[in-house]
Amino acid sequence: MTDNTSAGFDARRFKALERTGFNRIAARYADGAPLRASLQTALLDAAAPAPGEHILDLAAGPGLLARDAARRVLPDGWVLASDIAESMLAEGQRRAEQEGLPDLLAAACDAEHLAFADGSFDAALLGLGLFIFPDPGKALAELHRVIRPGGRIALSVWSPREEVPLIARAQDCIARLLPAPKVPRPSVFRLGTAEALGALLQAAGFSRIHLEPHAFTCHFACAEDYWQAFLDLAGGACLCRGLLAGFPGSGRRCSGGPVAPPRGHPGPAARGGGHGTRAPPGRRRLCRGRQRADRHRTARLNQASPADSAAAPLTTANRARVRSRALAWSTTGAG
Repeated sequence: MTDNTSAGFDARRFKALERTGFNRIAARYADGAPLRASLQTALLDAAAPAPGEHILDLAAGPGLLARDAARRVLPDGWVLASDIAESMLAEGQRRAEQEGLPDLLAAACDAEHLAFADGSFDAALLGLGLFIFPDPGKALAELHRVIRPGGRIALSVWSPREEVPLIARAQDCIARLLPAPKVPRPSVFRLGTAEALGALLQAAGFSRIHLEPHAFTCHFACAEDYWQAFLDLAGGACLCRGLLAGFPGSGRRCSGGPVAPPRGHPGPAARGGGHGTRAPPGRRRLCRGRQRADRHRTARLNQASPADSAAAPLTTANRARVRSRALAWSTTGAG
């Protein structure tokens, strides 16, 4: 399933924008790692990298997952971080050296055309990246190819839009302030349902799909901090809308409309009340898989669920809190 079929969509130009945008925010993206720390841990636990294994971190960015995975497989194993944005990889290697991990490998390449031999890896990680690829099915097929028989994958994606206000509220603000793009980008929420993600995984040869829970909370002292956190995640999306250059009062103007629904009115997939500002949950779907010797892969998918939220506008005078927890289900039959 993809949604890149809109008239005028140019996959090569899209990838170039993503590369440029993420190259520009490499350091800030890495600095924002604490917001995603619990998700990273859950993803690594799902992949269960073992000492001596060979691990691929695809769409690795500044190596947030790769560095943690390296600690689990070294000294006899190794981790290769791969991303289309070379500055992201350079930032990851710089931080790896500072953390005493000088042997972290990196290779800049297109996820839809991996430059690795068949069966090169015991496991693969893909954190919040699959939905960025113009052809996610092709990227999964490439992962299927480079993971050895008996190997496994672990990945995460955003859930449906109404369940990810961490991203959706910022998008709503942008829509109020800027004209719509001439050519729509693929939605970051397009793989947010079990049906959409499961269909892609099955088509690529993965099976035994399993979903597990995950909970996360993000705190923002003010609207500007929330806005900056969004920019630090958005990469090419911000570049193509001119947001990385900023515009006067962007954080304050974006807080002019409600980031959460009015007080006392529960928003989509949200309930609760209280003081201060608490945005509804950002839901994420985690996916992991194991490959059988007959080259049928197993896959484990983890879906996040709604959480409580207080309803109040996000302004520069308020504190913001984004809280999530997950709803899990699984299948254990091999495909």
